[in-house]
Amino acid sequence: MLGEGGAPLSELQAAICRFLERDDRAVDLKDYRVVIDCLEGDFSAVAQCAKKARQHHRRFLDRPHMWHVDQFSRRPALRR
Repeated sequence: MLGEGGAPLSELQAAICRFLERDDRAVDLKDYRVVIDCLEGDFSAVAQCAKKARQHHRRFLDRPHMWHVDQFSRRPALRR
């Protein structure tokens, strides 16, 4: 989402912009790939945490509704 990440992400974005604007395009490809893999690994971890948080939030929001439904479904039958 827009605005998430704060200063560390802004600093990374600035560093990436400086790197991409360089005149000398020569880099060690192995090191470059390691950096990319590290970022992809971190992205996956952050995405997984966000997914779990959404799932937890959804379960939390569903509980009051489910509790309400469960209360009615478990009500003892009236005896006549």
